[in-house]
Amino acid sequence: MPSFVVSVDIYWSILLVGVSSCGSDQPQSQCGRLGGHGLANGARHQFRVTLPAYDCAIRVGMLPDSNLIARRIGPLIGKYVASPAYIAKHGSPETPEELVTHQALMQGTETWLATVDDKVITMRPQGRFKADNGVALVAAAVAGIGIAALPNDLIQEHLDSGALVPVMPNHPIPEHGIYVVRPPGQHPSRKIRVLTEMLIECFGRSTEDTETLSV
Repeated sequence: MPSFVVSVDIYWSILLVGVSSCGSDQPQSQCGRLGGHGLANGARHQFRVTLPAYDCAIRVGMLPDSNLIARRIGPLIGKYVASPAYIAKHGSPETPEELVTHQALMQGTETWLATVDDKVITMRPQGRFKADNGVALVAAAVAGIGIAALPNDLIQEHLDSGALVPVMPNHPIPEHGIYVVRPPGQHPSRKIRVLTEMLIECFGRSTEDTETLSV
């Protein structure tokens, strides 16, 4: 049974939920951690896969330019959210210009994206709370510390319960992707192909919905 050394990004919990739904006959993975972009535009982050430390990386969000090869295994859809308590105290921003005046729950120093008149614009949020873990960002949002940009898979139960509410729904976050990223080369190894197809199956995507690209 093949094993892998895989680097995953900050929204690793989404991937673990998906992989756990697969059968026990699937390959086992050894997962490392690599700081990620998530739903933020990671232009200020360094994207590195140190070989031979990793066979591949699993990335969520926007991919920066590099010499690596990326296979898209599915979409990622998210929202800007805040707690009702935060909204009651600070109001609910309706436009990107208003959003950047609020406390943002961030990964680091980054830009956020929004859709305005069918165009994607960037925003530079400000905030005192920073975490490289999606679960921590969810907890901070529920606690009323600020506004977060988070994938639906991490926040849906809190939206259903009313612990979080959507913010700026008329200017949504553009759809992101989930990718398997590997070193450059014409043909991926068998274990990378097996892992990629397993993840496509786990996330319920057909192979027709995927694409391979250089980044």
